[in-house]
Amino acid sequence: MIETVFRSEDVPAADRFECWRELVQRASSPVELDSEYRDDFRVSQRLLEFGGVTVWPCRFQPVRFLRTPKLVRQSDPERVNVSLPTLGTLNVTRDDREAVYDPFSFCVIDSSRTVDVRAGGPHEGIGFDVPRALLPLPADAVSQLSGYRLSAREGIGALLADFLVRLSTDTGSFRRSDGPRLAVVAVDLASALFASAPCGKWGPDRDGRAWEKTVKTSANQRTGSSTGCASNGMAYPSHTLDYHCYTWGNDGKSWTFVTNVTVDKTTGWIRDDLLKDGGSNKYCGF
Repeated sequence: MIETVFRSEDVPAADRFECWRELVQRASSPVELDSEYRDDFRVSQRLLEFGGVTVWPCRFQPVRFLRTPKLVRQSDPERVNVSLPTLGTLNVTRDDREAVYDPFSFCVIDSSRTVDVRAGGPHEGIGFDVPRALLPLPADAVSQLSGYRLSAREGIGALLADFLVRLSTDTGSFRRSDGPRLAVVAVDLASALFASAPCGKWGPDRDGRAWEKTVKTSANQRTGSSTGCASNGMAYPSHTLDYHCYTWGNDGKSWTFVTNVTVDKTTGWIRDDLLKDGGSNKYCGF
């Protein structure tokens, strides 16, 4: 593991903003930075590099990160950034759609797409960057995930957050030779988190079993494998469901994609512990 420490007080005021920009680009992707405090910018950042991934805990004043179409064309390192704010919010605009990420919600950024990120201050958080090639996911899955908030307070998201916080606060207890193993853990946790179905994703019909009335009590049919996704309707014990397949939610639980044959063939994801038989036994593949 290679560690680089940057403290603004160690650099002349006139140079510190540009020096920090270079460090951000080394950790993640080429971006434009701007801040009303740039003439005397205050920032503290550590850059941990190991096994091809980077983790960068930081604290800084309000700043804007902008990845423009020109920067995407000029240089795309094909990396995925996972940002975990721990103090303050991130206001993110992608394709004219805005989203706000509160503390302990993951913001996923794809280096192949333009993005405008505004961090209020003082801001604290942890950035985690991984080459897209290390993630066992199709490119379009990463693109879809970049539009959603993923919880860092429960399930697999909480495990990844705990790992990043521990790595950032207890770095001295790890040896340089631990780097490749730590990278495997980080990538595996991120892959498991990303494997959940984002809101709006359908499950392929891979389960050929007969249709049954299987809901224990009433259950929402959600647009993705998360309670944060909207409901397409309700399933009740009297309803007949056609199972398609299952995947894992970011709460660490399995979810089944169903068609509600009783109610106009509405579709949605239902968590498997709400189904009498535990849901589908056919994996969706994501």
